[in-house]
Parts: sequence; C-alpha cells; structure tokens
Amino acid sequence: MKIFLVFFLLLNSLIGSGDLRVHGIYEEPPLWFSPQIVVSACYASYNNEYLFLQRQDDATWGVPSGKVEENETPFNAVIREFREETGITLEENSVVFIKTIYLVDPKKDFSFHVFIFKFEIKPEEVVLNEREHQNYMWKTWEESLEMRLIWGEKEVFERYL
Repeated sequence: MKIFLVFFLLLNSLIGSGDLRVHGIYEEPPLWFSPQIVVSACYASYNNEYLFLQRQDDATWGVPSGKVEENETPFNAVIREFREETGITLEENSVVFIKTIYLVDPKKDFSFHVFIFKFEIKPEEVVLNEREHQNYMWKTWEESLEMRLIWGEKEVFERYL
C-alpha cells in the first residue's frame, strides 16, 4: 500500500508540473487538461476555397476564430468573432457545429469549438479588424498547406472537415 501511495504522489506531482503532458489535439479532454481559454472557429468556404486570415502578431494564417466570452455560447461567439474579424454577418441557420476538441500546446490548454459555413455567393469584400489581422486569402485546403498556418490548423482540418 505504501508503494502505491508513493507512486501515486509521484505521478500526481509529475502531472501537476507538466512533465507528463503530451502536446496535441484530443477528442476528449485528458485527465490533466486545464483549459485557460475557450475558442470558437469557423471554417468558411466558397467553391472549395476557405477564408484564411493573417494575424498581426506573428503573421501566421488561420480561419476566423476567437475567445468565447463569459456568459456567451460557443455558437454566439463564432457569429460575433466572424463579424468582428471580417465584417461579414453569417446566416445563423447555416452555421453548422462540427465538434469540440481539446488542444494542448506548450503555452496553454484550450477547448476549441469547430463550426463550418458554406457561402452560396462569395463575399465581395472582407473588412479586416486591423488590430488583429493584416491580410486575407481564399485558398483551397491544398493551397493553404503552403502557407504558414497557426499551430493545429492543419490537423484540425484533416481530422474533422
């Protein structure tokens, strides 16, 4: 019994220190998962091209996404974030929830709500929030692989879309 208790305490201290944390994307939250933020993202497409935004801070590319605010649902957050980042208001009844996944990276853990939206008509204009993004492009998924994507973007797309 003492050996088990010592092993348990050692294992618990290692997990608490992050030594056993495995960075990656999970279908279910790992036991040691401790999300610092909750994010909603929208993979918006038109004719097999997806809308990618280039971030101001590190020039990486990703789909419109952002933090879910307190007392806000992931669905409401994706509608709000898409509008704030692109100037486009999505038709709410056409936004489809795909899955919630759990991402663990070296900086933080976060829950990631994945949504999709298919435009029937390609938006004529994308109005960027210049504090957050510097550019946008419509690219096929294959073309986007040549871009400097944010961590996890490729894996999420390949697994869930």
